Amino acid sequence: MCALALLAIGVAACLPGAQMSGAQMPVGSRQLIITVTNDSLVPVPVEVAPMGLVGTGGGTGQQVGPAHWIGVAQPVSVPPGKHRVTFLVPPTDDWAIYANGGELIGPVDVGSHVGVLPIGIVIDRNGQPGWTSPGVWP
Repeated sequence: MCALALLAIGVAACLPGAQMSGAQMPVGSRQLIITVTNDSLVPVPVEVAPMGLVGTGGGTGQQVGPAHWIGVAQPVSVPPGKHRVTFLVPPTDDWAIYANGGELIGPVDVGSHVGVLPIGIVIDRNGQPGWTSPGVWP
C-alpha cells in the first residue's frame, strides 16, 4: 500500500498541472484510469472536486474550476473521441469526478480499486455526461 501511495505521489509530481494550489497531492491519493468517450463536437472538461458542488450542471460545458480542485485529471479537457484519462483522487471520501459540469463518479462507485477501471464516462452528442458500468460494480 505504501508503494501505491508513493507511485501516486510520483505520478502527481510528473503530470502537468498536478499541483493543487501549490500543494502536492495528499499521501494516500489513488490513481484511477477511466476511458472517456466524447461524442460531442467540442472538448469537454473533466475534474476532481468535492461532491455536491452547487451550480454545476451536466452538459453545460462549465468547469467546476481550479479553485475547487482537490484532485487531478490528466488531461483536464477531453477532445472528441475515445481517450484514457488519469484521475488522481484524494484519500478522503469527499471527492467526485465531474465531466462537462456534471458530477458523475465518487468513492462509492469505485470502492478501493486503483489503476485501469472497467467503468467509463460518456459524453453524448448534446454534451450530456453519463457513465457506464460492467454490471455489478465495484
